[in-house]
Amino acid sequence: MGNQCTCLDEEEQRQLVDGAKFEIFARTNEETSIGLSPQANIANSNSSASKDKPPRGPLRHDNSNLELVDRPTMTLEGQVKYTGQWRGNLREGQGTLERLDGGRYEGQFVSDKAHGRGRLSLVNGDTYEGEWFEDKTQGQGKFVHQDGSSYEGQWHADVQQGHGIEKWADGSTFQGNYWASKKHGHGKFLWAEGSVYDGDFSENDIHGQGEYRWFDGRVYVGLWRRNHMHGYGKMIWSDGRQYEGYYDEDRKHGDGTFTWPDGRQYTGQWVDGKQHGSGTYTKASSKSRAGVWQDGRRLRWLDGPEDSDRGETSTR
Repeated sequence: MGNQCTCLDEEEQRQLVDGAKFEIFARTNEETSIGLSPQANIANSNSSASKDKPPRGPLRHDNSNLELVDRPTMTLEGQVKYTGQWRGNLREGQGTLERLDGGRYEGQFVSDKAHGRGRLSLVNGDTYEGEWFEDKTQGQGKFVHQDGSSYEGQWHADVQQGHGIEKWADGSTFQGNYWASKKHGHGKFLWAEGSVYDGDFSENDIHGQGEYRWFDGRVYVGLWRRNHMHGYGKMIWSDGRQYEGYYDEDRKHGDGTFTWPDGRQYTGQWVDGKQHGSGTYTKASSKSRAGVWQDGRRLRWLDGPEDSDRGETSTR
């Protein structure tokens, strides 16, 4: 099988594979986003008729010429209470809706709907404060979860959409773009233990071009596919080792160059994270030799005696 040299030892192989692994901070399927979907709380309240409310009759579109009037607290169906302003037979202006379960919306109304700025407090401790559009969170706002995690940024139709900052109770943070309550576009994620990713996201996954810095000093810059290093990239270890070339699902695969801290270098083919195929080994003295590797071990040299470099090129 030839000399066991110019190959990566088992520890190096393990680090190359494990070095790629990380856990993107995500919630379960039921908690993919911090989105609160509050429209049910507000819309249900607004659709309830009030025993004390003036007869509605045909919806008037010219209520703007009517004055805002403050009226005493009225009880709607479902024991929902409304205290605030009215314009004609519609809730409009500043007001407060209180649910029987303790939920509460306090803010602006237009044509019987939460519209403008307002604060929603749910009985479980969750809160949203910000802009509303026809009973839905839309515009700029901040949602705070009962566990201390939060999202502050742009909303559209009750979902996180646009630019925002999300924080978790353990100190992890994400700042970047969202689409339909998922990280999508450019963003920066900081894990509580110190690792940082700055780059592209797609539907909550690291996907595209980006830089990942591990807390132990490792750095990868390159392409990603669904949370895996995939495509062309460069990995640098804290001890000076480097690999630049192609990856497939976190493993070196295709053409690539591995450089040792002392200047030695292997340039050639890789399969499943190991040297495999033809390659060139360059010593620190800049002398190069061509050879063939299989499963991470050299089979033979192509340009000279097998024993001319015995032991000199071993990584062990």
